[in-house]
Amino acid sequence: MKRIRRILRWLILATFVVVAIAWLVGSSFLRPSNHTVSPPPKNLPCEAVSFLSESGSEIHGWFVKTEQAKGAVLLLHGSGGDRTSMLSRVRFLRKAGYSCLTIDQRCNGESIGTARTFGWLESLDAIAAVQWLHQHEPGLKVVVIGSSLGGASALLAKEKLSADAIIAEGVYGTLREAIWNRVDNRFGGIGANLFSPLLSVQVPLRLGLNIDEISPAKAAASCCCALFVIHGENDRHAHFCEGKEIYEACPHQFKQLWCVKDVGHVDLHKAAGTEYERRVLNFIDSAFHETK
Repeated sequence: MKRIRRILRWLILATFVVVAIAWLVGSSFLRPSNHTVSPPPKNLPCEAVSFLSESGSEIHGWFVKTEQAKGAVLLLHGSGGDRTSMLSRVRFLRKAGYSCLTIDQRCNGESIGTARTFGWLESLDAIAAVQWLHQHEPGLKVVVIGSSLGGASALLAKEKLSADAIIAEGVYGTLREAIWNRVDNRFGGIGANLFSPLLSVQVPLRLGLNIDEISPAKAAASCCCALFVIHGENDRHAHFCEGKEIYEACPHQFKQLWCVKDVGHVDLHKAAGTEYERRVLNFIDSAFHETK
């Protein structure tokens, strides 16, 4: 009898430890990544802008205006990044004749928020940013380039995002998959089996959100603009099959899929260089032509 009680005590203690660890890991996933953003490069004419989002945050960013622009581009960084993460893209897009807006999404950089929501509330920032571009560059077509979290934000905005095209880079398929992948990367398959359900259940408990609705792949079925999915072949945060699922779900007649060979969950512009620039510019030009 004593042995049984001892085993039960150890089981209760082990359960408590596992739940506590899961709660702490969940807290790290939700914790805002706010920080001071470095000043813009002196050789890039960035105008500091801010506007309110229905996410409840004041969004901060930089606007780079191009005279007689061919179109406007909104650039959305990945989780934990800020507007500076997308400046390399701004440079080649500006050179190609596009005005650019790069922002800090809520809970990142200088845009304050209470908890990260993996693109759900961040999608409202994307909607507000596109509206800002339409107001300040009236008549221009708009494309959104989103890396990881940024791409999820654009897709989760669905038809409310008044853009002509989306370029989604390294985006997860469903939040359940995203959680599984990250836990698997840290703790392996056994850890993923143990911890990912405990992390998934925290989404409704701590955020009040339906985890199954946080699915860029599902949202892509409502995508009403041209779509270019770019994905690293060896991405372990969001597997290539998830990017392919997003591509296949999109009903728009003009869409493309590019698997970047031999790279993981990285800055795909930095990884693919001039090939990235060529493909992105060709896609934007073709997408804008298709929507005339």
